[in-house]
Amino acid sequence: LNFKGVLYIPKRKNGYESTESEIRLFYNSVFVADNIKEACPEHLANFKGVLDCPELPLNVSRSYLQNDAYVRKIASHISKKVADKFNYLFNNERETLEKNWADIKPYFEYGCMRDEKFGDRIRNSMLFEQTDGKFVTADEYLNGKDEGEIFYTTDKESQSYYLNIFEEKGEKVVILDSVIDSSFMQYFESKNSKIKFKRIDSGFDSENAEGFETITSLFNEAIGKEDAKISFVSLGIDGAAALISIPEEDRRFNDMMRMYSISSGGSAFDMPNSEELAINVDNPVIKKLKDENIQNAKDIARHVYLSAVLLSRTLTADEAKEFISLNNKLL
Repeated sequence: LNFKGVLYIPKRKNGYESTESEIRLFYNSVFVADNIKEACPEHLANFKGVLDCPELPLNVSRSYLQNDAYVRKIASHISKKVADKFNYLFNNERETLEKNWADIKPYFEYGCMRDEKFGDRIRNSMLFEQTDGKFVTADEYLNGKDEGEIFYTTDKESQSYYLNIFEEKGEKVVILDSVIDSSFMQYFESKNSKIKFKRIDSGFDSENAEGFETITSLFNEAIGKEDAKISFVSLGIDGAAALISIPEEDRRFNDMMRMYSISSGGSAFDMPNSEELAINVDNPVIKKLKDENIQNAKDIARHVYLSAVLLSRTLTADEAKEFISLNNKLL
């Protein structure tokens, strides 16, 4: 192959721009064809630029170019050159790569998932942005360990309380907040079964529930289920009385089914509730509920539950109304 070219990725203005590649073909600086997408690999979405190919016949039709083996070879070689350039930036100009990461990240994530060879070449150089603004690879996050969990958040604001818990423990958290991130995360796990991504609200280390069994029925009633999923955790005296958690696999399955339902033309439907109420055994309110036959125990338990829901998601209209009513009553 003998050709020269310049390719670039335009700066993103929003997350919903066209992702089609646009390549102009030249023959010794003579314009031949416009927007020959076949000259750029399908997985390099949104790449734009020009190619000058002196070996290309000048009197060719667009249909010939679209089916020519020579053009397909160009596309294959471009894929390799882009991967090499990406790794070069990672190894030699990482600051430049990090500076532009927000604009190029979706296209390289998509490229990894669409083309196995391309993904194998750059996967170990793919960056993850942490909540502290620093960028790390999966290997750097795990400090070189062969296996482990990578904790992530999909929304720093709505999951801020959970994020504070991790930051206070010195745990690093990466940001995976786009639609393609969820697919890339599963792709990454499929290539390394010893690495698991876990959202920060997907569970806590359980504590010994000895002595707290008596309040289980109280919180079952507060949740409105006889067999609600309840666990006991240690979050400190100043920690929330309770938090909602959803197991990672259950949440992913629910999200997948919800997206499938919407994309297939149906309406979003409610999946089986897999929420778990993690009760903080260190919290003074929980200790009082356990040790004392206090007045308004049912109302307090319901208030604790709704407070946990509020830290997990937006309250429904009925829940918000009830929450304000309980506030007024208990205060």
